[in-house]
Amino acid sequence: MRRPLWIGLVALIPACVPSDVPDPGREAEAPNTRVLAIAEDGSRSEAREALTPEVLAGQYYEGDGLGHNLNLELRTDGSFESSLHGCLGMLGTTAGRWALGPDGVTVTITRADGKFQSEPLGGMRVVTLRGHYLLVQESFLDLFEKLGPERRTCLHQEAAKPALQAEMTRHIEDAVRRRE
Repeated sequence: MRRPLWIGLVALIPACVPSDVPDPGREAEAPNTRVLAIAEDGSRSEAREALTPEVLAGQYYEGDGLGHNLNLELRTDGSFESSLHGCLGMLGTTAGRWALGPDGVTVTITRADGKFQSEPLGGMRVVTLRGHYLLVQESFLDLFEKLGPERRTCLHQEAAKPALQAEMTRHIEDAVRRRE
């Protein structure tokens, strides 16, 4: 009597094994990351993209040129370093690991000093503007929504500066047209 039950269990076990087991040595696919796209007319749309670390790796900057200037280096090996400078000099440094997730860039802090001890670098949302990737700290999302993409609201690479300037000009022109 026990034999048929045993055979029945053996028959069910293959159904419990996942069918999409990745090949050993094949890297797992990057998660689709939520990306906010801002068009030249200022309209916004959200989509999911299969980003890779190589696409976002590089030197980023955010700041007003005076009291708050954040430098961030995202490396292709998944490590990062960041420094915060202000009118009084170096305000703090931090380092750790970064990765792409469903909502953007996540960070794991391994070292922090100065201002980063009380205000650690957090997750960042990914934005595209005129062919450039920008990173918006989650703690800056409200400011980003209010002011839009500009040098104080999002981390950007040097090549994105003209796009940010064009967006700021468009924003000002739209405000002037609304007042007329």
